Amino acid sequence: MTNAELHQAHLVGVFEALKDATAALADGDMEMLEVCLAGAGFELCCAMPEQYTELAPDVWYEKGC
Repeated sequence: MTNAELHQAHLVGVFEALKDATAALADGDMEMLEVCLAGAGFELCCAMPEQYTELAPDVWYEKGC
């Protein structure tokens, strides 16, 4: 997998997590919303330079897998 393909895969992960978060919000499922937002943050960190990932909330790594 090239770097560009890996980057795109992470962006697709962010997109999917945000779609799921939107559905969870519409359903009033705050627990799922939290997990989905953490997942989006985790995927975003995977696509960003390390200096930004060090600033990310720990919850993104704890719940975002």
